[in-house]
Amino acid sequence: MASTSPALRHRARVRHAAVDAGRLPDRARALNPDLIPPSEWLPWVWDMDEGEARPEFDSQEQAQAVLELIMRHYTDVAAAVIEGQADPLFVGNDEQDLTLVDLWCGGFMLAVDVFGEPWWSALLEESPEMLEPIITHAESEDLETVHDVASLKARAPAEAPAAIEAALDSLCDYFVPLREAAARARIETYRREEPKVGRNDPCPCGSGRKFKKCCGDATALH
Repeated sequence: MASTSPALRHRARVRHAAVDAGRLPDRARALNPDLIPPSEWLPWVWDMDEGEARPEFDSQEQAQAVLELIMRHYTDVAAAVIEGQADPLFVGNDEQDLTLVDLWCGGFMLAVDVFGEPWWSALLEESPEMLEPIITHAESEDLETVHDVASLKARAPAEAPAAIEAALDSLCDYFVPLREAAARARIETYRREEPKVGRNDPCPCGSGRKFKKCCGDATALH
């Protein structure tokens, strides 16, 4: 049997990364008012059990393609959250006998568990019903009987997407104002940490004039 070509292995690895990225939905992170750097959430894309395993790539080109795919997906989701578009992306995994709904919701709740404090705990205390449709399907992988699994798979495609979409709409309404307030607070903190310029100090624009006679003069034209 002929061995798989490097080009085919490269494309397969990139496609596999798309599956891994979809299993840890970005909406749970994008809704979070706190900024979560990629260095914190990428390990959970590679290892959804412990967040410790690291990927192995065949080349620098492959690593770059995979990371670009994941970051583009995250950017698209973050933009959708800001615009109030919250249609869930279901990505399946043939190795597990679960529905696409199960996988997406399980990934969403993993992101909530790992990155959610303190915001999601407050939500669960105030309005737990917002997460109920997602939690219900996230826990469905624990169903033990064949009848329960078959029943879930029969109704999930028809009922789950609409219920989850409605839940995500409510979550956007809840979290977007918190995100905006947190962003304003970060900007104000940055401004306060910048050194203040006295009126008699040299203007930071580099003109050589005193600040009060330059940029500190609201009537001056530059």
